[in-house]
This record gives sequence, structure tokens and C-alpha cells, in this order.
Amino acid sequence: MNRLSKIKKYDVTVYKDIEDGELIKTGNSQCVINSEMNDIDIQESISDAYYSASFAINPYFELPKPINEPHINIESCLANFTLEESATKMSEALFKNDVLESAFVNSAEIFVKKIDTKIVSSENANFLN
Repeated sequence: MNRLSKIKKYDVTVYKDIEDGELIKTGNSQCVINSEMNDIDIQESISDAYYSASFAINPYFELPKPINEPHINIESCLANFTLEESATKMSEALFKNDVLESAFVNSAEIFVKKIDTKIVSSENANFLN
């Protein structure tokens, strides 16, 4: 059975500086934004994460400054195949050594994902207004 889905999702970490007496501390929280969300859902998710950052408090730290670097593409032996071709290759590898008469692979599930990761800094961005 093939189950294919194409989903874009963004893992967002929100940082918040919090005054604690004379000390400044850094709170953080995370949320997930996906391609099915509308603008209001996105706003609410980020606002909730910003609020939650008030409760996950750590010693103060500075965020790294944004830098502009070229994309690094890390190739794997499966990178140039479709997901279906990759799953077929994995299936063949799994059952290739299933040669014992007294034991066998009864069943297996193979999950194949293509994940592109991009790290973006939006220092001093204000999404809450």
C-alpha cells in the first residue's frame, strides 16, 4: 500500500527576554506552522508560543546574529530517487537476506520521507502586531 502526502511544515522557536528583578532571562517555546493553516491560525499559534515562552525560562543568552551562507546540499545514496524508488530499494534490501527455511520476515512497514531543512533567523521580527 502506498500512502503519499506532500506537506510543508515549519518548526518555529520563539524567544522572549524576561525581566526577573534586576536580571534578564530568556524564555523560549516552539510551535509548528503547516501549509494547511490560514493567517489567523498562524497568528494564534505564534502568539500562544510567545505566551508559553514566559514559562520556559533559562538564563539569559544572546541569539546568534543572522548570516547569509550558501545552501549546503548533503547528498545521500537515495537522494536522486523518487520516494517510491527509495522504498523499493529498501524493501529489496530487507528481503534479500530472508533465506532461512526455519525463520522468515512476516511483515514490514517502510516509511520514506524527503525532508529539506532550512534555518532562518528573524531577529527582532514582530509578528504579534
